[in-house]
Amino acid sequence: MRPTNAPLLILLAAFAAGCTQPPSDAPKVTNVCQKALPAARTQAEKLGYDLAALEPRCEDDNAAWQKYVAARPKLYDDIPDLKAKLTDKPYWAVHFGPKPEGPRPAKGGDLWVFVHKESGEVLTYLRGK
Repeated sequence: MRPTNAPLLILLAAFAAGCTQPPSDAPKVTNVCQKALPAARTQAEKLGYDLAALEPRCEDDNAAWQKYVAARPKLYDDIPDLKAKLTDKPYWAVHFGPKPEGPRPAKGGDLWVFVHKESGEVLTYLRGK
C-alpha cells in the first residue's frame, strides 16, 4: 500500500485559509452583527453623517468598544447617561469611522451607535471629535 499525503494536504489547506484572513485591525462586520447595521445606518443618517465616507465596524463581542472604553477610564464618569442606557442590556456597538485615504488611518468624525440585540432599536449613540 502506498502512503497517502492527506494529512499534508489538510495542513496546507488550513495554512492557506489562515493566510487569507484580513488583519485583525481591518474594519469588519460579523454575520450576526449584520442585524444591527440597518438601525445604526439610519441613526447615522439622521445625525447628518455621510455614510459613503465611513466604514462600519461591529463584532458580536463588542471588542472594539471594550478597547475604546479601556483606553478612556473616565468615559462613563464623564457621560453617565451613556452608562445608564447600556448597563444590563444586550447590545451591539456599531462603530463608524472615516475611510482611510492612504497608508495612514483617518482620524476624527467617529460615531458609535448602540443597537439592542433583541429589539433592534437604537439605545443611544456617542459622537467622536
